[in-house]
Amino acid sequence: MDFTQVLLELDVDYIFIEISTPRFQELKLYNLEEGKWVASKRKGWSQRVDPENPQIKILRHVHVARDKHISTKQKQVAWNDDHSRHDRKSFNQNLSGIETAKNIARDALGLPSDVVLEAFTKAGRLIYLTESTSDIERSSPIEPIYFSIK
Repeated sequence: MDFTQVLLELDVDYIFIEISTPRFQELKLYNLEEGKWVASKRKGWSQRVDPENPQIKILRHVHVARDKHISTKQKQVAWNDDHSRHDRKSFNQNLSGIETAKNIARDALGLPSDVVLEAFTKAGRLIYLTESTSDIERSSPIEPIYFSIK
């Protein structure tokens, strides 16, 4: 008899499972509210952490928006847990309070505060793309790379 059959036979309504903190973290069950918009620790801001889905190559990621914009995809920003931007086409590049959004994202994904989340800015026809360099040792300053859009 498998576990499901035992439950049906016992007519059980609830099951409580106790998991140690290390095992819980190992299972990557960090946020039981994944997939739902919840208030962030910053007043007026909300966040939604979505789980990874390897079948369609989606990493665990967080969407951040002001409370009034949680239904407007174009007014949101999102980052993957590998520090790259998520939803590149709808990423709100003009978001007021981007540093606050980055701090919310780092906190929601459990990333250290010194992690550089991928940033994207346009200046005329130039694009500046910055990615995290936290795990790269450099002996000299990083030189910017410029791309031109035709």
